[in-house]
Amino acid sequence: MRLETYLKQQGISKRTLYNRISEGTIFTYTDKGVRHVVERSELANSKIRKKIIKEIVAEFEPLISRGHFNPDSRADIVQEIQMKVEEWKDRGVEIKGWSSVSCYRKMKTMKLQRQTRSDKFSRKNPILQDSDAYQKLKALVYNFYQGDKSKRPSVRLVTQRIEMLSKKREEYWELAAIPRSTLRDNVTKIIDRFAIDKKHVMENAYNSHRRKRLYNEGAFTRDLKFMETFMLDDKVMDVAGTQVWNELRGKFETRKIYMWMVIEGKTMFPLAYEIKTREFKAEDVKQLLLKALMQMGRPKVVLMDNGLAASKKCVELLDRLGIAHDPGPAYEPLHKQPVERMFGTGFVKTEFNAQWKNYIGGGRAEVRHTGKRLSPEEADHTVEQFIREFDNYIEGFYQIREREITDEDFKKELISIRDNFNRHYMYYEKEMIDPVKLRLANMEYAIKKVGYQMLEFGKHGIYSPSPGHEIHPVLCDKKYAVYYNPLDMQSVDLYAIEDHLIEETGETKEKGMFVATFESLRSKSNRERQALVAETNKKFEKQLRKAAESAIDVNLAKGVHAFMPELNEAGSILNKREELHEKMRELESDFKHRATRIDIPESKKASRVNLDEPEEVNLFDKWKHL
Repeated sequence: MRLETYLKQQGISKRTLYNRISEGTIFTYTDKGVRHVVERSELANSKIRKKIIKEIVAEFEPLISRGHFNPDSRADIVQEIQMKVEEWKDRGVEIKGWSSVSCYRKMKTMKLQRQTRSDKFSRKNPILQDSDAYQKLKALVYNFYQGDKSKRPSVRLVTQRIEMLSKKREEYWELAAIPRSTLRDNVTKIIDRFAIDKKHVMENAYNSHRRKRLYNEGAFTRDLKFMETFMLDDKVMDVAGTQVWNELRGKFETRKIYMWMVIEGKTMFPLAYEIKTREFKAEDVKQLLLKALMQMGRPKVVLMDNGLAASKKCVELLDRLGIAHDPGPAYEPLHKQPVERMFGTGFVKTEFNAQWKNYIGGGRAEVRHTGKRLSPEEADHTVEQFIREFDNYIEGFYQIREREITDEDFKKELISIRDNFNRHYMYYEKEMIDPVKLRLANMEYAIKKVGYQMLEFGKHGIYSPSPGHEIHPVLCDKKYAVYYNPLDMQSVDLYAIEDHLIEETGETKEKGMFVATFESLRSKSNRERQALVAETNKKFEKQLRKAAESAIDVNLAKGVHAFMPELNEAGSILNKREELHEKMRELESDFKHRATRIDIPESKKASRVNLDEPEEVNLFDKWKHL
């Protein structure tokens, strides 16, 4: 039951609840954002037990990720995991697959899911293990499925037709021994793995096929090495706020100004920064860090404090990219002294913030005031003006002002931040991060269905495969995890969310495996888009035909169709018709025998003009004529 309901029902406080949880008498799990309470007696329920195990394993995965990138900590991590496993085992919940050996293997390979069985895509039925029998089945499936001109042929009907035909024709007799359920399962797999269903839709319901295709959419330190260290820090600007327009209230309001910045450690050159009139969130800081990594490549270490920059989101991003990070000891800013100097008494505070009339400095004594009253001045600028002036300061005065530095030989010199950065950058070879790895490390994704070489991604528009990343027809019209970088929506990556087999090539795409990179069409000119769409669709349809026909010997089922006598009780309709004709002939003969001659009485003969011998009258012929 829900946590709130449990507290109300038991009449206990949250403190008592948490005491019981720590004692192990009750447990909790989260389902769809709602916290539920489970008593020990309810652990017998397999569904509840699975949800608890799922939540426990989710806590283990970040530990495995940390151990993968920090081998020295693996022993401690394994010990921590084993303690939790044993603790839950004592409570009656057994967590399988997390032994010490498994933990070390997971940290080494980063494969958190169980390995796919080697025989997963093999044919287990002994009859179908024979290549000839399997080729015959493929041919029958192709012919019966393609022969059905309905929009979506019935797999059950195709299976039954194959079953009936195999009992009537000797060349298919081995297929008759396959159980119906097994036969239907293999029919379904053949249709899917050879894209027969997609080819059928293309040939019989082209508008449905067309709708799924791609379409055109109208930091100064002597010991640091250059670019090895990125420093990340935040600052509340030393002014008494700025004016922000409130749409709801229809007036300006005064709000504080917050800033986060990433700088290069040796030269104090700014790599990325962001200004907001609200407090930053972990996601905002992660995006800022992502922006710096995209522009300047991979550093060896990122130095930050123990605040938002050390949040789970930021740490996991750096871990996935294999970049070391050091939050340093709490309340000890000297480990990232260059950025502290930049923000503190050094540059931004004195060179920029102190130039505003509502400057407040770092304490009450520093507050600017023009009379006895120590309250700061009201802001007379908007946030847009403040950001614009800060941009000009960072790109101008901050970078070009000459400052005193100490070089590697302990010699002091006057040089600007820009010139110092450029002279190092001239001989520096950037180690750019692969965009695919960056998107995967960012871990922002959406489950989307990919059509025929086409992905619709909401407001971001239409995407098509990057050159050399066209996907096989078997992989089309399926759902994928689409990983993206919100700072660069030019390209996205597809990852499989289920296992796929392309029988034509023998290639498999296992769950979690990279499939392809797609590019946005919006970056191309209209003419380029039109040419790309036409070429992509043409190639896909050619590949679609090849995928089904090249791997199936259609001649093995030549002449097979839905109206074959073997499928319709051979000759039964013709025999019935012959029986009806024979019965009519018997009736006709009997009628002639009884109604061929009619004797006219003598009393009637006198009235006839012709008194000769009465003529023969065939009433049956007259009846038939009528």
